[in-house]
Amino acid sequence: MAALAALGIHVENIRTRRKAESLLSAVRQLRAGESTFSSTQSILTEFGAERLAVSPVSGGLPPESRYAIFIANSLLCKLELRFPSWWRFGFRPAWIEAEFNYKEELLTSVTYTLNTPAFTSSSGPVELAAVAFLGEDSNLEPHRSFNVFYRIWPSFMVPRAFRITFGVGLTPSATESERDAGFDFDLSCVSSFRGCSAFCQLMPSVWREGWRRYESKEMSLPKELLEDPNCYSAKNHLATSFWRSKQ
Repeated sequence: MAALAALGIHVENIRTRRKAESLLSAVRQLRAGESTFSSTQSILTEFGAERLAVSPVSGGLPPESRYAIFIANSLLCKLELRFPSWWRFGFRPAWIEAEFNYKEELLTSVTYTLNTPAFTSSSGPVELAAVAFLGEDSNLEPHRSFNVFYRIWPSFMVPRAFRITFGVGLTPSATESERDAGFDFDLSCVSSFRGCSAFCQLMPSVWREGWRRYESKEMSLPKELLEDPNCYSAKNHLATSFWRSKQ
């Protein structure tokens, strides 16, 4: 019975990964400031998007609307977030969220996020959130179309843990190479026995650029990322054809 249960979880994780990959492929084609609600409605319908509440607008501003898509092995998420000790035996959930923001008909931004619990170098549980954001944002660095960032705050999903967010903000002026790198997610770990455990696995291109900027003192990175043993080999291979082509 235990073997059948494990097999059932694995099969469902494969379905989750494939659906997440399909959504990622659709999101990669979108253009903030160009794509419209009509042209993206098929995506919202196919993946069962829910409309989110927004604050009422005033002063003659265009009306706004927000939609969210959630993909996960729901049973695994409900059970295993409360039992971190089970993660070491291959029962590690992952959930994918995508948010679409519109002003009237125009798509103003889209965010694709993969969330997963993991262990730090000190074996403490954390929640990892790998994020790709496309759109104008006042929090992005000025004059930079590819902004690597991280944030840390308490997790609402994993008990007594922190949520570490690492990812990239892309502006509408980002080049095709930057967009390809920003949405370079490797979702294979979603259906693997060990599960997802490091940002260098989840967003390899963004991770390498983050390390390059850290070593050139353009940004800082937290201890939880710097000491991740899964990423020691990744930080030694920072030079890629994409980033070399930009120099």
